[in-house]
This record gives sequence, C-alpha cells and structure tokens, in this order.
Amino acid sequence: MESVDGNFAMVQMGMMRMRINISDLEVVNEPLDIRHTRSIFTDTTEQVAKFNNKLDIRGMRLDEAIKTVEDFLDQALVSNADSVRILHGKGSGALAQRCESQTPRNTMTIKNVSHPAEDFGGNGVTIAQF
Repeated sequence: MESVDGNFAMVQMGMMRMRINISDLEVVNEPLDIRHTRSIFTDTTEQVAKFNNKLDIRGMRLDEAIKTVEDFLDQALVSNADSVRILHGKGSGALAQRCESQTPRNTMTIKNVSHPAEDFGGNGVTIAQF
C-alpha cells in the first residue's frame, strides 16, 4: 500500500495503480502465493496442424451459418490455409449467396471465390482461395 487518503488507499500492483476503499481491504497473516507464469497458453502450431479446410453448414439457420463461416474464415487465415471449401448445399440458395457475400469484406485476403464442377458439388459448394 502506497498511501492513505481519508477512507481510500493507493495500491500499486505491477504497472497498475488503484484507489481502493480501506473497508474493502483485509488483513492477512501469510503472503499470497503468486504465480510467475502465464495462465493462458496457445499453441498456434498445433492449431494449424489440426485445421480442416472443409466446412459443412447444410441445415444451419442463416444467422448461425454466418457466424460459423466468419469464425471458419478467421481460423483459415490464422492457419495460413491456401483455400477453403464451404459445403452449403443448393436448397433455396440463401446460404450460398451469404457465403459469397462474406468475401467482399475480406478482399485483402480472399483472391478468388468459385464453385467446383457439378461432379464435385457445383453450386452447392463455395471455394475461397487466399
């Protein structure tokens, strides 16, 4: 504790300074056990190795499919994928239109959007190349 100002104390923890009401403080008999290691760890190499460049959104509601495609495209970029394949089916065409409309926001990363030959899904599949 740095200083006391009336009912408040100035406390510094690392680079953070806080003004805390004295009544919120407790006296402790033993020092707290402080971890000096990070509690969050991500292994991007493992994420890249596990990335599957195919996504099946058939049967999803439009709002659910939009969020899923956005997350999938983000993961593809993080994983440094060359291309992705989104299986949306033909149906009414709403999912296909939305998959294609997602790409203008990502024009700096997505170079081409296309559909494969009819034998490989045709208009029921969208392929995005980065």
